[in-house]
Amino acid sequence: MLNKINETYECVADMAALEALRKSEELLRAVFNASPELTCVSTIFGEFVEANDAFCAACGLSRDEIIGRPGSAITLWVDLERRHEFLELLGRDGFVRGFEADMRHATGEVRRCLLSAHVIKASGAALVVTTGQDLSGAGKGV
Repeated sequence: MLNKINETYECVADMAALEALRKSEELLRAVFNASPELTCVSTIFGEFVEANDAFCAACGLSRDEIIGRPGSAITLWVDLERRHEFLELLGRDGFVRGFEADMRHATGEVRRCLLSAHVIKASGAALVVTTGQDLSGAGKGV
């Protein structure tokens, strides 16, 4: 009988922990998407893992068109030499701060952006969190 009570208690505790985790993830998702800062997460190999609403709008692409694709396939960078320089700094230092670059919207419009990135560890994997601000005055990001 005592084993049944312990099993029931553990099951209830597990369910409460899962519910708390779900609520925490829901909160973080809402904060991530509410941010006006263009934000994306990619693997160190350049494949997009996540992108917030501001990033998607700035690119002119849906989340489904971004997630799972390498950055090189989306052709956001106007100047590939600047992209190479950005990636070299990120590889060397593990972060980049205040990097100006011209980025291309899906319509072809070019906007000057201020980019920052940082390599993080999550679930044992190295990921890159990149944020950006529109400097061109367009008001919508990239």
